[in-house]
Amino acid sequence: MNINDIGAGQVSRAFALVDIAEEEMARAGRSREPGLFMRLRPPAILVPLVPKLYRAHVRELLGRSKPSEDATGPMILAALAEHALWLYWTEFDKVFPGREPEPSASAWAREEALAMRAKLSRSFG
Repeated sequence: MNINDIGAGQVSRAFALVDIAEEEMARAGRSREPGLFMRLRPPAILVPLVPKLYRAHVRELLGRSKPSEDATGPMILAALAEHALWLYWTEFDKVFPGREPEPSASAWAREEALAMRAKLSRSFG
């Protein structure tokens, strides 16, 4: 990714996630542990989601007695949600071939649904 492709919203989100990691490290009394901050970096699946999910991920990692590569509950939840949306769009396309979701009272919700559909079709091919 080119640095010029990063938007202000992405930078703000990155700083918000750094703040969450620092707060949770301090809360756990582990803010000076070498290398810990890098082990808490958000997995890609959690970055676009709500900060509360990342906070739960960090808390789970900090609560483990030993670092591990195992997925956290929030990571599993995010993967299941993404897969469920993929399944939804797969079935939607079978039932309504070539159609898009109906315009709703919220144009934003429709645009988000179409953007998610495009993202998921790239992810799951």
